[in-house]
Amino acid sequence: MCYGDLGSFGTTDINTPNIDQLALEGMKFTEFYSASPVCNPSRAALMTGRYPVRMGIYGVFFPESYYGIDSTEITIAELLQNAGYATGHIGKWHLGSRYDYLPLQNGFDEYSGIRYLNDMSQVM
Repeated sequence: MCYGDLGSFGTTDINTPNIDQLALEGMKFTEFYSASPVCNPSRAALMTGRYPVRMGIYGVFFPESYYGIDSTEITIAELLQNAGYATGHIGKWHLGSRYDYLPLQNGFDEYSGIRYLNDMSQVM
């Protein structure tokens, strides 16, 4: 999900009344820094706290890609698990669609979502 997918940020083609209500009643962040202008590197940076180029992640992973976030990377979910927390990921993962790269193999106890953008088709 991107900020442009929400009614509270101006979209008119996707109906998001519950999230819009949260934005109305709570905080709405409008300025931020991202480690990359594209999805996969910025997600990898959020999950690991590392610059994406240091992980070799430069661009977008596609459904047919044979690569993803490396299993040697330590994710925030793995750190939280080691500290005794239960972890979950809800929504778009987009850090590799093959088994070894999925959330349950990267520190998340639960996962409900999609592996890549909803406008990509899977060719496997």
